[in-house]
Amino acid sequence: MRSLRRTLTIVAAAALVAAGTVVVSTPASASTATCSSMHQPVRQSVNPTSRQSLITFSSTEIQKADEVWGFTERRGDVFDASPKEKDGLVPVYRMYQDERFVWIPRVEGSSEWQKAQSKYGYQAQAIEFWASPTAIDCGVAVHRMYKKGVFRMEADAGRISDLVADGWADQGPKFWASRAETTAPAPAPAPQPTPQPAPAPEPERPGSEPGDTDSTFSLAIIPDTQQEVFTSTRFAQRNEWLVENKDELDIRYAIHTGDVTNWGETAPEQYRVASDAMKVLDDGGIPAAIAIGNHDSSAVCVGGGGCRGADASVTLRKTELFNSTFPATRYTGIEGVFEQARVDNNFQTFSAGGADFLILTLELWPRQDVVEWAKDVVATHPEHNVIINTHFYLDYDGSIAQSSGYGVTSPQSLFDELVSVYPNVKMVFSGHVGDSQQRTDVGKNGNTIASFLGGFHSTANPVKLIEIDTETGTITAKVHVPQTDTHLEQFDARIDGMDFIG
Repeated sequence: MRSLRRTLTIVAAAALVAAGTVVVSTPASASTATCSSMHQPVRQSVNPTSRQSLITFSSTEIQKADEVWGFTERRGDVFDASPKEKDGLVPVYRMYQDERFVWIPRVEGSSEWQKAQSKYGYQAQAIEFWASPTAIDCGVAVHRMYKKGVFRMEADAGRISDLVADGWADQGPKFWASRAETTAPAPAPAPQPTPQPAPAPEPERPGSEPGDTDSTFSLAIIPDTQQEVFTSTRFAQRNEWLVENKDELDIRYAIHTGDVTNWGETAPEQYRVASDAMKVLDDGGIPAAIAIGNHDSSAVCVGGGGCRGADASVTLRKTELFNSTFPATRYTGIEGVFEQARVDNNFQTFSAGGADFLILTLELWPRQDVVEWAKDVVATHPEHNVIINTHFYLDYDGSIAQSSGYGVTSPQSLFDELVSVYPNVKMVFSGHVGDSQQRTDVGKNGNTIASFLGGFHSTANPVKLIEIDTETGTITAKVHVPQTDTHLEQFDARIDGMDFIG
């Protein structure tokens, strides 16, 4: 029955996208300008078994799709598109449903993009790139092909003819891109994992409020809770307070900076306490992004210390109980992960204050290929204000930490390679040490980056409340303790000069 429902859905979707595309010519001068704005190569791979194709800017995704998903026929660069909004271009979305993809441009006057979601159940995962909605003399038409529930995109006239001869339906050009330089596919790079499809979320993104025009909203930053997973109820009580005050504070997301448990990988009862506490937020409608700390891995044994005789660089990445407790099926706002069936590294998006945000959660002292994956995520979401959540970044004194511990990448390296490089990175949250600190840095593109520390390891249950005003460019931080109903004024902070993308 499930297979039949899926088939009916795919057939209905095929009827939806089979509608003809109205071809409107673009004047030659405008056409040339449009082509020059599309300059980044889009790569294609095909799965020879399913016959699906993948089109993406990311060489790492092409590599991972080859290794894991069977997309072994690499076609190289097939056309050029724009990674960001430009005059005359429209966003082309990657749509996902039940292990199948289709790419749909969001064109004014067309309801195809909306119907794919509302009527046929597709998830708009992200804007893949920007392309022209009309024919351009200097460009190439990208056709959508369909056969037995499978869609694929093709720009090569010879391949389109071969597919038609093989029984594929040519649904016509869906958008136009710049012609790619004719090159052979590049040699396969070293394996570098990339985002994998997460289960389709609810139609409305977590954290989003329809019709919201207020420029101010809040985030709740939960510190290390490793001392709260024994017999105490203060973990859950903090979250109950957040739910009770959700509307008054306009809390859109809770961000846990890691060390959810103390030695949870060897003490499942700690994860049960943590799970029950986080369920309070689930039930209360506050979505969450949770980082993994060293105490949430197999690198920490009974008592909270290291594991004798074990290689901590290996056991740090063993996080099976964390992943079974907080899987992507539970946090359906997760749109992409670094490794299949693992949420150690993931990203989520939401809208608030008239702007789009992306929470990028990274493992502690991340591996280099995780950093490369993170670069792809940030680079392919240029219109999102990026918030990075990782367990250790700021040291006790508020400086960027220099040690990579028993991981790979130090916080300073993360700053040099990722945080400071992209203009859309706006905030970094971390815990692990100290109480509360904050700092600002200026990125290579002149953007202000606000970083906040909140370790605490308190005998109470503090939570840092971050109020963001996208219009005035201000961030206000306060620390509240629900257990004692106390405001810790000594940790108050305000950061001005933020330039949010809106």
